[in-house]
Amino acid sequence: MRAFFVLFLFLASFFTRAQTVVIIPYFYIDPDAMNFINSAGITSNVQRNAIDKLVRNAKARGWWSKCIAIYPIVGGTASSHAFNLKNTAQYNITWSGSLTHTSGGIVSNGGFGNTNLNPSTIGMTIGNVHLSATMTKTGTRPSYDYTMGGKGSTSNTTLLMAISEMTSLSIAHLNFGSVTGYSAGFTGSGVHIATRSGSTTTLYIGTTTSNTQSTMGGTICNVKLYVMGYNNNGTAVAYSPNSICYFFTIGTSLTSTEANDMATDISQFNALIGR
Repeated sequence: MRAFFVLFLFLASFFTRAQTVVIIPYFYIDPDAMNFINSAGITSNVQRNAIDKLVRNAKARGWWSKCIAIYPIVGGTASSHAFNLKNTAQYNITWSGSLTHTSGGIVSNGGFGNTNLNPSTIGMTIGNVHLSATMTKTGTRPSYDYTMGGKGSTSNTTLLMAISEMTSLSIAHLNFGSVTGYSAGFTGSGVHIATRSGSTTTLYIGTTTSNTQSTMGGTICNVKLYVMGYNNNGTAVAYSPNSICYFFTIGTSLTSTEANDMATDISQFNALIGR
């Protein structure tokens, strides 16, 4: 089997040298990656290999187990963008309103995505949670632009990620009393990761910029979380059309090492598929 595999890789590399792509045989791809590839209908060898590498890295570095939902927004269609890489049978996104889906990601024209994930009903707690969103700024945003999350009937049940164009801040609300913002090096683009462990909330922008603060109490929101906007107690607040989004995660809290590894792996994945 080993000799066959080596020969297969040699031949695949030879015949695809012009595209510098090595086709990985299906029997060698990680089973979770393969399940996503099949469910989302991914046919590109470049995307297929990048998904496999992403999953293997996530498992090896430990942040895979911290995620309940991973949305790599790959494939270029509303259908392929809906699938949860962590488990394609759970928490797939239902798209509503006007959205533009391309290989580069998603732009909202008043639309949003319902993840069908209610953190309260699945036993998540406000002291053990993370959100991440990756985007590229393409124009001027509103004063506050909510890229993902939800809020229940009171402000103390807020779980969302926002960008403030007016004050040049990336902001995380892991309940309203724990607003964590950071502006150093602000561009409005990149991997944004907010994580709360106990009473401490940390916001990372990429791998080098972070802000940590003690937080107030609060409870986890009892509404389904949205992406490309947020769920304001049942009312959708859409993201602006001046950014393109292309990766989201929802899960339990991350260590600083796991957050930095996640940011590195997400950036590598996006680079491999050309965005």
